[in-house]
Amino acid sequence: YITTDLGTSDGKKNDFSVIGVWAYTNNGDWLLVDGVCKRQLMDANVDNLFRFVSMYKPLSVGIEINGQQKGFIQWLKTEMITRNVFFNFAKQGAVEGIRRTGKKIESFKLFVPTIKAKKMWIPSELKDTDLIIELIEELRFATGEGFKSKHDDVADMLSMLLEMNPFKPSANAPVEYVEN
Repeated sequence: YITTDLGTSDGKKNDFSVIGVWAYTNNGDWLLVDGVCKRQLMDANVDNLFRFVSMYKPLSVGIEINGQQKGFIQWLKTEMITRNVFFNFAKQGAVEGIRRTGKKIESFKLFVPTIKAKKMWIPSELKDTDLIIELIEELRFATGEGFKSKHDDVADMLSMLLEMNPFKPSANAPVEYVEN
């Protein structure tokens, strides 16, 4: 699975563009596999997204469709044809994309029980990446009233996991040999 919070500019005061690549276990755990957190233009976002799709073959990709972001879906469909790389968009009902309702902190509060239940895992190999540094910063400064950190982009990407409708893989079955 891939979740995103795509910024549209690379200026020093702009939002980060965040892409998270996730594995989902038969135990209902979310495992962060890879990702990016960087201020970058949309062409770099699209390049990163298609690179991750090509590498990891996600079951679905979450793209936010609030406001001007609604146009991302059609643009990405055109890019799929151009690049000959295809993927499924996460849906809410029959609509492709994720439409956020309410404040970002309210969506994040719904994801907090997942974190507290230790159902989200971060690999130690990524601990020095911009993505994990920003994730820890945002988690550290999240309060019931809002985010006291400078940004909330990674938290927004995390809370999109609630909208993904994941499929649990089957559990490992014990191997039995029957002699005839």
